[in-house]
Amino acid sequence: NDVLTGFPYYAPETRSFFSEESKVLEIPMTISDVFPDIAIAPDNFMSKVQIWVDATRKYDQNNASTVLLIHPNRNYKLVAQESYLDSLPETMKPMAFEDFGRYWRKRDSLIYHSDLQNNELTVRMDSEYDSTLSFVIDTLSLSAVVFLDMNGDTITMNSQPYGTSQKLYFQADPNASANVTELNQPLNFSIFPNPTGNILNVNIQGNYNELKVAIFSIDGQQITQNESITNNSFSINLSEKNLNPGMYFIQLKSADKVSIKRFMFIQK
Repeated sequence: NDVLTGFPYYAPETRSFFSEESKVLEIPMTISDVFPDIAIAPDNFMSKVQIWVDATRKYDQNNASTVLLIHPNRNYKLVAQESYLDSLPETMKPMAFEDFGRYWRKRDSLIYHSDLQNNELTVRMDSEYDSTLSFVIDTLSLSAVVFLDMNGDTITMNSQPYGTSQKLYFQADPNASANVTELNQPLNFSIFPNPTGNILNVNIQGNYNELKVAIFSIDGQQITQNESITNNSFSINLSEKNLNPGMYFIQLKSADKVSIKRFMFIQK
């Protein structure tokens, strides 16, 4: 816990930075279901999802990975995890913890060298190249970038802008979007009246694709199916949902965002 980093690293043999590296790859946890002030609970777990999303957005803006540690010992935590995954930026995709560790080991084991001549950069692999690995190169003063494998054969790379003067070079890009976009602000909407005894009015600010709405109980049980939304203002007749008086969550989800608000249902 003395290492301040969001990226994997090889732990030292002893508790000293002067010791040799071990073969143990440490993968730092960046967000979790443990909150120091107010613990995650059935009546607040959706608000904790927003905290995860805000933190993930910041990591994404720094092109860093996010590692979520969640203890799936309560159903509402699984609902929270699903809502979080639904809100991931387009530039991020879920990966199993073990797969991420294997990817990082492949990254660290790659050996290569580079040569710059007449503004042309040549990157030659000195070990076997894995197609899941990518390169970020500052191309501001370069006329060309060439990649060669161990045998001197050309490696065909795709590329896309990465920042103001850099490019991302990659070969394999499974299930990824061709456009690199940022995660914008969370889906913005308001509800009224709250508390309500019958009709819940919803007003959405902004335009979103593939909007759906669902209602959850306080313990994370989904009460209604995901219903498609075509208008920015609509009403839900709660008296038709067979709800008991109490606290509930309404979730609005678009193609790439999710937002949740809490409301009180009182029986008239």
